[in-house]
Amino acid sequence: VVDSSGNIYITGRFNDNISYGILTISTAGPSIYVLKLNPFGESLNFQKLADGAYLESSAAVDLHNNFIIAPVLVGSLSIGSDTIYSSSGISTVVVKFNENFDYSWFYDIEGNNSPTGRISFDQNNNLLTTGSINPQDDGYVWCLSPDGEEVFTSVLEGSTGYSICISENNSNLSIGEFSKVMKNMEDFKK
Repeated sequence: VVDSSGNIYITGRFNDNISYGILTISTAGPSIYVLKLNPFGESLNFQKLADGAYLESSAAVDLHNNFIIAPVLVGSLSIGSDTIYSSSGISTVVVKFNENFDYSWFYDIEGNNSPTGRISFDQNNNLLTTGSINPQDDGYVWCLSPDGEEVFTSVLEGSTGYSICISENNSNLSIGEFSKVMKNMEDFKK
C-alpha cells in the first residue's frame, strides 16, 4: 500500500530472521513485519508488529496515514502487552497502528472464518472491509469508525466479499464477485 506522501508499506509474516539491506529483525515464532519505504525505496521503518500465527492479511493506510492490518488469526496475536484471541478458532481482526506503528486498537470480526477482503475508507475515514463469514460463502460488509467502533455490519447471503470500492461521493459501494452492487450505502445500514 502507498500513503499520501508516496511512502510504500510492505507487510508479511516471518518465522525466524528477515532482512532488508543491512537491517534485520528476528522472532522466535510466527510474526508480522512491516517495512516502510520512502518513494525512492529507502527504508524509513522496518519492524516486527506482532507475534502470532495467521493465514493471510490485508493491509491499508487510512486518510491520516495510519496503518491497518486485518489478519486471519489462528489462535492468538500478541501486540506489545496485549493479546488478541481468535473468538472462533480462526477469525479476522482489524488492527490499527498510527503512522509511527504505535498500536491503537483492534476489532474482532466475530465468526469470520475466512480471509477478509480488501480494506477501503469513506470520506469520514470510516474503515470498510468485506469477506466471508461461513463455509456457504455469505459475505459481509463491516464498517468501523476511526476509533474502532462498529458503525454498521451487513450480511450478503450468497455473495463472497473479495474486494470493496467506494465512490468519491460515498454513494456507491461495490463488493463481492461483482455480483452485488449497491446503489446507495444507506442500503447496507438497514
